[in-house]
Amino acid sequence: MSNHKQLYFLTEDVLWRLVGQGTHPGAQQADDRFRAIKAAGGAPQCFYSEFNGFSVLDENDPEQMRRSISMEQRAKPFPI
Repeated sequence: MSNHKQLYFLTEDVLWRLVGQGTHPGAQQADDRFRAIKAAGGAPQCFYSEFNGFSVLDENDPEQMRRSISMEQRAKPFPI
């Protein structure tokens, strides 16, 4: 599988570090969504692929939870 199709899981700390580095377009928007979900009492999960960019899902939402579980099964920790 090429790196373009590889899916990565990001912790909140890793996402925050990417925002600080400014090396990944969309990281700030993903961090904003992550924090908004968390502030609303949700359970945010963040994923990244070079092909699709960032996806931030709320595991308290049943539909997003199913998608997150599917993505988690394929995701590797983000290399930092």
